[in-house]
Amino acid sequence: MTSLRHARSIAVTEVRRSLRASRDSRRGLLVLLVVGAVVPLYGLGLGAGAYVLGEAVVESGGLPTTVFRSALASVALFVALMVAQRAIKTTGEPPAADGLLTTTDYGTVLAGVLGAEYVRVVGTMAVLGLGAAVGFALGTGSAPAGAVLLALFALLGAVGVLAGYLAGLLVRYVLGRSATVARHRGAIGLFGTLGAVAAYVLATSLPAAQRVLLRAAAGSPFAWFADLVLLAVPAAPASPLRAAGAVASLLVALPALALATDRAARRVWYMDPVEVDHAFDPDETTLSDRLLTGTVPPAVRVVAQKSWRRARRAPFTVQFAAFPAFFLLLELQTIARTGAVPDRLPLLAGLAVATAAGAAFTLNPLGGEGDVLPAVLTARVSGRQFVAGLALAGALPGAALATVAVAGLGVVAGLDAIPLALALATSLTVTLAAPLIASGWGVVFPKFETSEVRDREVVVPSGWAFGFYGLVLLVAVAPALATQVPALRSFAGDALAVGPLSPGVSGLLLTTGIAALFGLVSFLYAAGRVGEYRFD
Repeated sequence: MTSLRHARSIAVTEVRRSLRASRDSRRGLLVLLVVGAVVPLYGLGLGAGAYVLGEAVVESGGLPTTVFRSALASVALFVALMVAQRAIKTTGEPPAADGLLTTTDYGTVLAGVLGAEYVRVVGTMAVLGLGAAVGFALGTGSAPAGAVLLALFALLGAVGVLAGYLAGLLVRYVLGRSATVARHRGAIGLFGTLGAVAAYVLATSLPAAQRVLLRAAAGSPFAWFADLVLLAVPAAPASPLRAAGAVASLLVALPALALATDRAARRVWYMDPVEVDHAFDPDETTLSDRLLTGTVPPAVRVVAQKSWRRARRAPFTVQFAAFPAFFLLLELQTIARTGAVPDRLPLLAGLAVATAAGAAFTLNPLGGEGDVLPAVLTARVSGRQFVAGLALAGALPGAALATVAVAGLGVVAGLDAIPLALALATSLTVTLAAPLIASGWGVVFPKFETSEVRDREVVVPSGWAFGFYGLVLLVAVAPALATQVPALRSFAGDALAVGPLSPGVSGLLLTTGIAALFGLVSFLYAAGRVGEYRFD
């Protein structure tokens, strides 16, 4: 039997815990400050847009009314996607689950968790919803329309929370029942996130896609809620039948979603998840053994294999390195607009891979070892061997991925042989140097404190280390960018030409020299710090 008093206590505790976690960390405090500064501005902008839309609905109807229906239909979808993502990563499992689920029934816990999630959504979106409601009320000249719109935001938010949490629980159920999915959940999550961002970029870039989405949203049952608002606007075209259908669908959807979420929570929270086998067989000969044995020193090989094995078992520990890939998704707008792959994309893709390869393992050499750091420091591995092993762990797969990315995109973009060779050579050079450059900044700004990632405590590199690493890497690749990117070549390409060499070759040589110098200095400094490191 669900206890509302206990559910309220759980919700209040969860909200307080979230606020405390944000206030007690620099990152969380920065996010709160940014949200506090940006959201009101978005609220004003949304209010201005709603004001213009309200005027247009009153004056002409037609397309403005369709846009209003589509915008209102997207509210529940947006909330559902946001809540589903959180449920998959963190909130899908109640906090202190062993204690809560043994002291009270799961329905009470579920009500508290959902209540806390709804408060978070309302707290985040309240200013935006208020701005839109006030703007629409002023634009239509109808205060009741603004009040109804604000109430609908609250109700659609509840629908979105239930639907999103249900979707998140279903995903967690699949993760808990399928060993294959659980083993590759990191890769699936990464590609799923990249795919979602890519779909959003394409949907907002292609006019044809925008028209399809607009018609689909305007024709969905969620668009019927717009008629509830339009009934309060005397001059607006509204359908009482659709408004009644909206009320009826809401009366059916909320209990149905609540019941389905209750059943899903019971299945997920009490199931025995599959155990992914990470057993290590010392007699097994792996691909890395065949490639590296006799090629690199054993100590370097073992450190690299240790890093790969750890990343495979816990991919969330290195997922931060994929951050540069999100910048490449912006190029999808260019592809969608022009219908062709830009000439700069192969080089930019290779450099993004190089940046990720450098950050994955060497951006926090000491802190990344966590609790096993004392064993690492006392092992028969020198500082140079340890840093070289971490660098190899990033450079080897990075070089393979950069080759595939640059060659594939170069062929699709129709690059000639020489520009393609220059882009590939630049990408491979930077991929080899980036891990070494990162190692130096990783020991200058080590980070031993843990951060919460997917409800687990993980040591991630310092933001200062990432920032300086990116800045130094940008200096190193600047000559290659200036001579190989068409938009920059006309400004600085000729100035970098050396003797009879073409600007592209000159830029490649300059980048190689700078990257090699930075990499060597960083490697020697990092190896020395690791070799001499002592606990206080």
